[in-house]
Amino acid sequence: MAVLFFREQDLSNYLQMKDYKHAVELCLTLDKPRRLLSVFTEILDNGDSGRPYFSSRTGRGSVRR
Repeated sequence: MAVLFFREQDLSNYLQMKDYKHAVELCLTLDKPRRLLSVFTEILDNGDSGRPYFSSRTGRGSVRR
């Protein structure tokens, strides 16, 4: 139970820092589909899709689509 609390706190911290890559990974790990949708919605609304980790499918800037 305490582990879940800390993971939820990590998720909130990632979102506050706009660290969307880690937020998405944690949403998937915690099985939070609604939260995952809100992360993607925030990314699209804020226009942050140009961040380096969204430039490739692997998350590596050296690999392009």
